Amino acid sequence: MATSWNFAPDSDEEVVEEGESKFGSGKAAILVFIDATPEMFEPWKDGEDVPFRVAIKCCQAMWRSKVVSNEKSHLVSLIFVGTEQSKNSSDFDNIYVLQDLSAVKVAMIEELNAMKNSDDFDGFQSKIGSCDNYDMKDVFWLAKIMFDDAKTNNYKKILYFTRNDRPHDGKTNMQKEVVKKFKDLGKVELNIVAFNDDFSLQPFYSKILENGTGLTKAENLEDLMKIVRVRQRIARPITRSTLELAPGMKIGIGFYSFVRPAKPPDSVNINKRTNELIDNTVNEFHTETGMPVLKSEEKKMLVVGGEKVVFDKVEIKQVKYVYESGVSLICFLNKQNFDQFKWFRSSGYFIHPDEERIAGSKDLFVALLKRCHSLEKIALVKVVLTRGRSPKLMCLVPSLGDPMFPQGFHAFPIPFSDEMRKYDLEFSNAPTPALVELMEKVIKKVTNKTFDVLDVYNPLLQYRWREIERIALDLSEAEQDDFIDLTDPSEEAMIQRLGDLPMQIESEVNASYDVFESTKSTKPIVVKNVNWAIEVKHKRVDKQTVAVLKNFLEEKGIRDFKTKKKAELVQMVYDYFGEDDN
Repeated sequence: MATSWNFAPDSDEEVVEEGESKFGSGKAAILVFIDATPEMFEPWKDGEDVPFRVAIKCCQAMWRSKVVSNEKSHLVSLIFVGTEQSKNSSDFDNIYVLQDLSAVKVAMIEELNAMKNSDDFDGFQSKIGSCDNYDMKDVFWLAKIMFDDAKTNNYKKILYFTRNDRPHDGKTNMQKEVVKKFKDLGKVELNIVAFNDDFSLQPFYSKILENGTGLTKAENLEDLMKIVRVRQRIARPITRSTLELAPGMKIGIGFYSFVRPAKPPDSVNINKRTNELIDNTVNEFHTETGMPVLKSEEKKMLVVGGEKVVFDKVEIKQVKYVYESGVSLICFLNKQNFDQFKWFRSSGYFIHPDEERIAGSKDLFVALLKRCHSLEKIALVKVVLTRGRSPKLMCLVPSLGDPMFPQGFHAFPIPFSDEMRKYDLEFSNAPTPALVELMEKVIKKVTNKTFDVLDVYNPLLQYRWREIERIALDLSEAEQDDFIDLTDPSEEAMIQRLGDLPMQIESEVNASYDVFESTKSTKPIVVKNVNWAIEVKHKRVDKQTVAVLKNFLEEKGIRDFKTKKKAELVQMVYDYFGEDDN
């Protein structure tokens, strides 16, 4: 059934033999169906384009997003439903496959660009045509065939643009066949983009969509483009393991990551004459004989106490593989007594039950989760992600009823005792109450109540992708989407909001600094007797300290020397005696 969080196991190891599938294989397969019935060519809203053109624009935006991203392994296809002409591998009526399932290519984007920029959609009515006759059963049947040919079990999605919430209205038998054929798809995510404000799932689609999820009502083109251009994140575990609650009691779990660094595209080496990829190979040779050395002949060496200790592969494995992979429960702690932000050293993981690893894991996991949540407890565990890796100390924080995350445990790594550090850092002086009050006003003035961290994108990656997209698709700056860097502070807005507060803070800081300077040292300065006439005559005034120079100038009634540097103080002494320091 359709779901937004698909925790089904994914097989990245599946290999497809050459010629086995005409579509190829990839980590994900996405089918975009666009309703091409006459209703989709009627005006949508005041000032908005017809739904068919909007759907084409959204599809092109998705293709552009994938062709220059790290989602090159995703397979995509565009199919029209409700057409006079038919073109598909199974000869279903009124279904036209415009673009077969494959990785995104520049030619596919150019084809959609020609359709959206043409008044007649590049001759759509004359070449393909539009009609009201189509069978939703055939749509899902074709989807299953294409998914099977794609040889992907990782992630399967159907995106359907339509205005019709009542397919086969009044034909109960046909609707039952559609529901049955959709269930035959297995675990597939179905998302419907509706162009009617009164679009409802109740008449039909509630039978195949769980809990009413999977429906997006198109309010306007701008919001719709944001939705479709979101990167596809496949919910698959980074590793699978077991949680041992007691001796002989284990449950299967999967580790998921909600935070993963977004990296720029990898560069590859090519031949500058042929543009062919260059493979790098490393050969190892003996330093004395020059003969090649095989991997089986290599050993590892470690210097201990000035002696060279040599280890073979068996000994290295004995030293390295001390712990088997798994999660072991140490104890439970009171959540309110544990500072969750004091010891967390990195972004954590998310743990969800793995029913296929150990049957019954889900029931026991949910029971543990609910009890920890109701008793406000967290679990302290020892985690070895994979065999041979160092153990980590983690705390499992229950997540139940959080709208941003599914039900499960957040696993946060905490440091061991020998990894902790302590710094004694103190402020030299406390701020004045007036300065604290001014800073409170500043904080209130520049507080952003509408800020959402999910709207902030890495500007470096965005600018880099835009440049790659411009070169790859030969686009002008006007054809590219606007990007607003939300990490760049709005100085004009801040100045307008703060008013004269910066000047008040500066005045208060200067006043408090003068008070601090006058009270920070109560120890009297001992000044030695200096024959200034001799020092001036022999040009040795610069040998005196700043304190001695200031004391002399103060005795002589000379002002404005407190903020001067030493060189300026020396010159003031020479000026007093009417001498030049040169």
